[in-house]
Amino acid sequence: MVLTAAERAIWPVRDEECNRAGRARAMTVFTPVRGWARLPSHAGVEGKGVRVPGWPATEAVFLWVRANRTGLADIKKLSFIHFARWGIIRSIPDLGQGAEHLRRPLFMFESNYNGTFEQYIDAFSKVIGSGIQAFWFTSDGFPGPIPVQPFKEYIRANELVLDHYYCAYPVESATQVVAALELRSANQSLLAKAKDLDPEAFARALDTVLSPASPAAELRGQDPLRQAWNAARELFRAAKGPGRRSRNGRSYYFTSLAPVLPGHEAELKADLGALAAASPFAAVPEVHLARWLVIDDWPDAPGRRIKLRSSYLLCTAAVTAEEDTSSDDLLGSFLAKLLAADGAAAIKVWSHCRNFPGGTNIEAKVDYLTSSQLDTVLFYLGYDATPAEVDDAATHRDRLHSFARANGALDPAALQKAYLEASPW
Repeated sequence: MVLTAAERAIWPVRDEECNRAGRARAMTVFTPVRGWARLPSHAGVEGKGVRVPGWPATEAVFLWVRANRTGLADIKKLSFIHFARWGIIRSIPDLGQGAEHLRRPLFMFESNYNGTFEQYIDAFSKVIGSGIQAFWFTSDGFPGPIPVQPFKEYIRANELVLDHYYCAYPVESATQVVAALELRSANQSLLAKAKDLDPEAFARALDTVLSPASPAAELRGQDPLRQAWNAARELFRAAKGPGRRSRNGRSYYFTSLAPVLPGHEAELKADLGALAAASPFAAVPEVHLARWLVIDDWPDAPGRRIKLRSSYLLCTAAVTAEEDTSSDDLLGSFLAKLLAADGAAAIKVWSHCRNFPGGTNIEAKVDYLTSSQLDTVLFYLGYDATPAEVDDAATHRDRLHSFARANGALDPAALQKAYLEASPW
């Protein structure tokens, strides 16, 4: 589907700079589910505040994906995706705005990736067309992944522009994060036995840690299309068990949709724009990446959108706990810290939402945001590490590389002595 000039005028203009934080780029795409994709297994689905007939076949695809997951081996070695999320919106949380009568469910895709939009779509379209086909075949107007230009037009037409985007480590790509985590782990193993090795064995072991032949470095040399293939194979794997829809390992993907008070849209956008210099998410150590955007209409068909009875504030955040805490504890802790952070900047943002609790009761505000969540059908993470662990790994990497450059000419015995003296890394 190539958009006509009239259709281009209807769909939102995509602003890549608004969707960027350092090397990280955000993609937020909503597409309407085709009428035939709602399986006729029952009369309808009753959600809180909205009724949408039928059950989308897209959800069946993700049920299969989650049920047949086998592991994270390929994607954990290398990927240009930090975190990604898929969801099917069949109901909008009713927080006092009244029911939104949507004619059809919406398919939501969200990604945090490195590289340009063109590179991202080119790689996935050329290498994993079948995977793209499986995810979007139920979306109205989906032209297929090949040829790539119509698919790019489709994604551009359905991608939303953010009002605020945050990344905890904007100078690090996902590939660099994974490589740094692996390097730190390998070097810590070496450090534990370094003093017991003879100098020649130590020198060989250190060379192995730093060698391009190591798993992370070996994959760093792959071209973007091969990287996309590695990522794609992992996207079709999901962990088994209940309660994993927004949880993966120690990580949680928070997705909130809260109704905006009538007439507050401009002031809300201004408040979000003012956060560009200092994001409240930066004060929450568990947050990797997060976004806010204001939505006032939805895709209803190719080239057509519907006006909602309320504008909505969408907030999403990928967070990782230091320990394997319960989802409720992780979510509650994250929200409480965010609401208390940076002079209550987040409270100021959400105060533009209908029925958001006033006063000083943080617990009531956490309950409100918890009830505003959208469901997740698949949550992918490129690495199950906290932002602090990512930062420590990057520092560890930089120190080790500096050490290697400064001491590479030493003989094995002197190198071993210098290495032990330089620790801890």
